[in-house]
Amino acid sequence: MLVGDKVKLRPVEETDLSLLVEWRNRVDIWGCFFNKFPLSLSGQLNWYRSLLEDQQRLLLMIEDINSSQPVGTIGFDRIDHVNQLAEYGNLLIGDKGSRRLGFAGEATSLLVSYGFNRLNLNRIFLHVLADNDRALKFYRRYGFSEEGRLHEAFFDQGAFRDVLVLAMLRVDFQSRFAELTVP
Repeated sequence: MLVGDKVKLRPVEETDLSLLVEWRNRVDIWGCFFNKFPLSLSGQLNWYRSLLEDQQRLLLMIEDINSSQPVGTIGFDRIDHVNQLAEYGNLLIGDKGSRRLGFAGEATSLLVSYGFNRLNLNRIFLHVLADNDRALKFYRRYGFSEEGRLHEAFFDQGAFRDVLVLAMLRVDFQSRFAELTVP
């Protein structure tokens, strides 16, 4: 478990699945994810079982440290220990009342610190829609910088959209966020 001042990050449990389905099936959430398919509880159960076996994925619940209530998710995909990299993703503050309280930022700081300090990663990258200004501002604030643009890489609502690749290297993290450590 990763613990900060506002949030703690813990592994997703089977008992969380109905909440994840509820969050991810909301139309306002769909717009933020590359996967636009509705989720079912039985499908989530199958996904969860495969997640438990997958050493290249880490999905964590974000909990409000004061109430111990789940407020969102965050994690790594495509963890590659040989090349020391992982894809940051699955950031979601699903509880509407918990948005804009700093939970996403602290969860990001905790996860990135864990990735560099405990998983021994050298590079953490992510994909984001190029027109998602709010997300871009957030990611840049937490140390990610643009590496490239994938032109018309995502088709959504009748149009192709560009996708940006952002990343952070361990050396950048160490120089910018040296005070962040994970026990």
